[in-house]
Amino acid sequence: MKLSSIRVFLVAAEHNSFREAAKKLGLTVATVSNHVASLESFLGVKLFERGARGASLTPEGRVVYRDLKRLLEGLLEIKSKVEELGLRSNLLTVASMELSIEHVVPCVISKFKENVNPNMSFMLKRGDEAYCIGEVRVGKADIAFIEGIEKRAEWSDVEYMELATDRFVVVSPAKWGLKGRVKMEDLRGYPVVMCDPKSGMGSLVYRYLELNEVEPATLNVKAVFPSVTSTLTAVSQGLGLTITPLTSIRGLVGDYHDLRVASIKSRVEKISFHAVKRRDASSKVEEFWGFLEKLKEEAKGSLPCVRVASERIWRMIR
Repeated sequence: MKLSSIRVFLVAAEHNSFREAAKKLGLTVATVSNHVASLESFLGVKLFERGARGASLTPEGRVVYRDLKRLLEGLLEIKSKVEELGLRSNLLTVASMELSIEHVVPCVISKFKENVNPNMSFMLKRGDEAYCIGEVRVGKADIAFIEGIEKRAEWSDVEYMELATDRFVVVSPAKWGLKGRVKMEDLRGYPVVMCDPKSGMGSLVYRYLELNEVEPATLNVKAVFPSVTSTLTAVSQGLGLTITPLTSIRGLVGDYHDLRVASIKSRVEKISFHAVKRRDASSKVEEFWGFLEKLKEEAKGSLPCVRVASERIWRMIR
């Protein structure tokens, strides 16, 4: 018995007509009749009474229709579940913080697809550190990418890997002449523009200031902007200097020819990028994790996209 014969039978039964079934399915009436005859032969019963007004189900036909309809619906459900499982086997869900999703995740995904598994698909979600780690812990994300200044909170069910490091810098109008290593206390003598502390980038900068015992309220903040792009534009217009991770201005500084980057002399300088996974991760996550370890080893402790971006920016503006 062929599945196609079941489908033809069900349509014919629903329309009480071989002719209507043929129109609906794009078949000839003879083909519909052959499918029904094949099914009748397999079951050993007569399914239709045919007359001038069309075709009506026999008592046996009504029973067969009810059961085959359920069977077909069940088969389609099974097919859908199998297809979904197939898609999931080649899908990694990634939760990431702002800086990582902009400057680390695209690089890692590109290299993984190029060198390991070109068929893997990725679904990305953005949030703060608590959200990203929480999504991994409850199984709603396969892996997380986070960035921060302080030591990571330790959880017994997750594993961390430091992927790369970066540093905070001062970006100022070139005409101000800031260069070399700027002392934290000297920043109070300049007008400052900041990213909104409610944003991922802004909260990171504000925490950096606090760890270096600089209260943001003591700075001469002229304006607060929602993004790195708008903040850099304000700096280029001479509104003030800004403090940001070096990587965050990747891809943006080429639009500005009147900016200067200077390092900061501070007690806390480093920002770290980490990957996070469950300790009982699936094989596809372990494959991706192994690739990250190899990529990190080849890059000597940092990711190429982060290191190269920072070095390029430094050469362009310093």
